[in-house]
Amino acid sequence: MRGTGRARLTDERGFISASLAIGIALVALIIYIVSAGFSGATDQFGSVPVPGDTSIELPKGTIDIYYSEGTDPDAGIDLVVPSDLKFRVVHPPNTYVDVTVRGGEGTKETDNGLATVVGEMKTPFEGNYTIQAESDDAQQRITPSLTFGEGKFDAIGDRLDEVIDTLKGPVGILALLVIVILIFIPRYQRAKRKRSYKDKV
Repeated sequence: MRGTGRARLTDERGFISASLAIGIALVALIIYIVSAGFSGATDQFGSVPVPGDTSIELPKGTIDIYYSEGTDPDAGIDLVVPSDLKFRVVHPPNTYVDVTVRGGEGTKETDNGLATVVGEMKTPFEGNYTIQAESDDAQQRITPSLTFGEGKFDAIGDRLDEVIDTLKGPVGILALLVIVILIFIPRYQRAKRKRSYKDKV
């Protein structure tokens, strides 16, 4: 009886260890997917000088619009959006894209300086869009520009698609094999102990 209880306790510990390993892996995977919404480049799809009138290629979907400058992030100077900044987005033949104004979401360090989100838009299709940016105040700044990055939820969706595609291949087969092994190792060990016990009897 004492040996049986000890074996059952060992089985339970093995099952808990397997469940814990699988749970940790799932949490890590979720964190990896969600982090895509916060780690994308602010200029992923290009930039337009302010003031300026330039065409850039954008994908279909939600696009975050940033105001950026070549300010040294270590200088301790806050990035302030010019009060007279205006911008429009046009796609052929001559249709304006609705832009939702955003702000107050903090400043991000970039490879070229600092950036802060000023708006977002939903592009109806992939193609060339003309960006018209105006600001007299910006002319006194260091390389002012509007930059365009992928929206948070679109970025998360894209990474989720990447993970699903990866799991459909050899990586997914290997992950499934590891899960199966983790689940069945405690059962195999229990069966082995039972056979050993019977042999002794």
